[in-house]
Amino acid sequence: MKLEEIGYFSKTHGVKGALVLKNKVDFDWEALTVLFVEQAGNQAPHFVSKISKANQGMLVELEDMTQVEKAALLIGKAVFVNEDLIIETDEEASWIDYRVIDQRHGDLGCVWAESDNGQQTILELEVQGRMVLLPLVDEFIEKIDENEKRIYYKAPEGLIDLYLRDDEEN
Repeated sequence: MKLEEIGYFSKTHGVKGALVLKNKVDFDWEALTVLFVEQAGNQAPHFVSKISKANQGMLVELEDMTQVEKAALLIGKAVFVNEDLIIETDEEASWIDYRVIDQRHGDLGCVWAESDNGQQTILELEVQGRMVLLPLVDEFIEKIDENEKRIYYKAPEGLIDLYLRDDEEN
């Protein structure tokens, strides 16, 4: 059996030792009966008693974790599953080098980095020598032209200005 890393435990949930799994790959969570946690250089097996989707990741209850203090020892630990449970997806779209055109501010330049805060993708740009972070959410996207690598954006009023104002203008 070959194991693949799927994410890590980010925090405990509740008082009975449930854990929040931040997964970075899709997996067949409905078929998951055992997962493996990185401990002392090895992957220790833990049987899953319950798993469900949650806003911040996956909510996992393990058979041998009934106390929050015991579960807290797994926070930050890498989590692995049998590779057969990994769901292959098309490579995720990268927005790096896409040009962002804002409705109000015009051409903001190219995305030089992106991150995921668990809720949404955040685009990072440098505009007028300052870092600007823009959430990539449907409400703010007018159109995406993949051929031209352009994102037509409608930033909420004041968002971009917040990054561009001088600190002395407070």
